Amino acid sequence: MKDGWTMILAAVGIIVALPILAFGGGGDSGQGLFDRRVDPPDLSALPDRAYAPQDPDQVTIASGPRTDINGFETVAVARFRMQGLVLSRKDYKRDHASGYSPVDLGLGWGRLSNPRIAALMTFAQGNRQMRYSLPDGDMIPQSEIGASLTNAHLVPAGPEQKRALDRVRRGDVVHIEGYLVNVTSPDGTARWVTSRSRYDTGYNACEIILVQRIRSYTPGA
Repeated sequence: MKDGWTMILAAVGIIVALPILAFGGGGDSGQGLFDRRVDPPDLSALPDRAYAPQDPDQVTIASGPRTDINGFETVAVARFRMQGLVLSRKDYKRDHASGYSPVDLGLGWGRLSNPRIAALMTFAQGNRQMRYSLPDGDMIPQSEIGASLTNAHLVPAGPEQKRALDRVRRGDVVHIEGYLVNVTSPDGTARWVTSRSRYDTGYNACEIILVQRIRSYTPGA
């Protein structure tokens, strides 16, 4: 599309979103569906280079570790490591998933890890979803965008990881290591399933990442 808001990954309205819950979704109360606030810094002012040229690294594991996160059980399905440019950030405090995942990061790699290219796009997050607009729809193919962008649901493994995650801002370059996990609610009535592919779209297309190590920096700082 040449203008207007484009749902992520297709012209027909596909969204990068948290997997559908048995009892329904829902974002933080008192907020609109999408938060279009743009946090500093201005991406166009950052150096012109790709900071994460490589795709995320993922290794499937047959029987991964189980971890308790505030009563939610996570089960690892793959080891996961990635570097990406933070395109947007959304914090959650009152939705069904905030007990284990307090923040979503919109992360780009490949050409989308170049701040000058990312600055030409507009990103919005809300209700565990992410969407973007690209004024010049021919600049980057939709297929490339879909394979170079994720709305990651981050699960800090402990207080240290939570503090490091709290410091991450839009425009930072972030390196994350941990696991892709499926999550079960404390009462066992709901289950969240992580994506394991960079090429899927729509619901169930987001990575749920149990963060064991995370570091970040601001380019040019």
